[in-house]
Amino acid sequence: MKSFLSLPQNADFFSRYAVLVPTLHRVGYLAQIVSALTEFGILFSLIFDGLNDFFPQFAYYGALFGAVVGTAIIEVGLRQFAPYSVRAILHRRFAGLDLIMSVFIVLTCAGLLISSGVLSFKGSREMVAAVAPEAEQQTTAAADSTYRAAMLAAGSTYRADSSAIAARYAAQIDAKAAEYRSKTNVQKTRLERYKQRERAEGVSYATSISHIKTKIANLEAERDAAIAQMKAKQGDELAIVLNRRQQATDGALGEYAEAKGEVKEFNETSISKTERKTTGYGYGLAWFTVVCIVVFLFSVVLHEVHHKGSGIELSVQASQYDFSAGWIAEALAAANSRFQYKVRSVIHSFDAKTPDPPVPVSPGALYDIAAIDQRRYQVTADDQEEDSEGKVIRMQPRRSGQASPTPPAGPEELANKALHLVEAEITAGNQNHHEAAEEIRLKAEDVIRAYLGQKSTDKDVKRLYWDIVNFLNKQGPNPFAHLHERRPIGFYQIAQQSAPEQPKKAASNGPVNNAPGNNMLGTCDNCGNEYQKKAFNQRFCCTDCRITYHAQKHGGKAYDPNFKYNKK
Repeated sequence: MKSFLSLPQNADFFSRYAVLVPTLHRVGYLAQIVSALTEFGILFSLIFDGLNDFFPQFAYYGALFGAVVGTAIIEVGLRQFAPYSVRAILHRRFAGLDLIMSVFIVLTCAGLLISSGVLSFKGSREMVAAVAPEAEQQTTAAADSTYRAAMLAAGSTYRADSSAIAARYAAQIDAKAAEYRSKTNVQKTRLERYKQRERAEGVSYATSISHIKTKIANLEAERDAAIAQMKAKQGDELAIVLNRRQQATDGALGEYAEAKGEVKEFNETSISKTERKTTGYGYGLAWFTVVCIVVFLFSVVLHEVHHKGSGIELSVQASQYDFSAGWIAEALAAANSRFQYKVRSVIHSFDAKTPDPPVPVSPGALYDIAAIDQRRYQVTADDQEEDSEGKVIRMQPRRSGQASPTPPAGPEELANKALHLVEAEITAGNQNHHEAAEEIRLKAEDVIRAYLGQKSTDKDVKRLYWDIVNFLNKQGPNPFAHLHERRPIGFYQIAQQSAPEQPKKAASNGPVNNAPGNNMLGTCDNCGNEYQKKAFNQRFCCTDCRITYHAQKHGGKAYDPNFKYNKK
């Protein structure tokens, strides 16, 4: 559908505003871009907050999609509904069906304008708050460090002074105690001498002994008084030192509190300034978006008034495509018609080739088998006698608790099991599950011992165990590939000797291993014939098949039976 404007009927009116109105019309588009940016910001924030609570993994993309769609609905709707609203007023389209169209157009335009204004006003502040720089903040790291250093210094000084005081007074107390101890010892010696004279002479010296004991008591009292006086002086000096420490810690704490207060005051002032600045810019941008909406509305109104005054009319030229079904609908209809034609043609052709129904035949007979008796058999042990009618099914008897014999595991199964167990032990050890790794290692050693046989020693088991570990760590060859090339040993040798003989099949072009107990059969990868394997990993029946296969695969030289190697 094509639309075009007619030529102006009032040339003077058109010429007066021909430059202003188109420029203002383009300014209206720019105003819509500013409004759309703020609307997008607030819609994205609202949708993201709503989705982040339920679907955090889709919150960003969902908010982005919703914001784009919502902004497009508002701005594109305004661009289409605003001109029609102005035209409805200018041309007085309020009669008949035009009244219904005009009312809905004006109401829709008003709703979109209000939504755009509210979202733009709020979105402007949100955008400014989102892009505004963070307020400059100071930390208390320097004050914390200074406070810790002051406290450490006060504590160190206190400990040093108190230790010195205690050591000095301890030496004085020891000296004073030694002094009085010597005086007391003199009196005790005199006392002992008088006691010896009493025993030797049989004369009583009670007065002298009493006098000496009084002197000893007086000396001890003087000693205790002197020591108590020294300890009192020590306590006084320690109190002075403790008081100095308390003053130092109180001073450091005061300075620390003052520094923290300054930092807090600075941070609060910085935050307040930033918030005021952000609020100012936010309201400024918000009112600017309102101005942009007004500019957009004025541009639409003046553009339509200019067309009305100039006599310019909007004409529409429709084509058949505007009234026909869409191309997708036509394509689906054409495909459906072609499908219906093909299917119905096949059905009609099939129906035309279908012969008439055959003549009915007599119905078949029905049998009533309910009255027929079923034969019954008796299940008995092997040593029970058969009845006269021979309706006995004999079964091999088994002792109670006897299980069916289980064939012993072959070397390949034991080798694979050992490999899996050692690999599991290494994995458990790497994950710090050491107890589980130790249990798995013991099981692996049991499997290796079963593989090597009853005559194997602990040294043989350890050697094969470490060969497996080196192989799994890619530091050595597969130990089982080498061991299976040898004669069967250990548990597998006993199992082979006890197993029944299997019929041997000779290969068409290779030697047959007639070793007793070897019953491993395989298919040659080259010729496809069955052969008896000498080792569990053997792939070819003979040497020429092996050389021919590798020559075809890797581009080497084919097998020559007449070739002889001359060793120099």
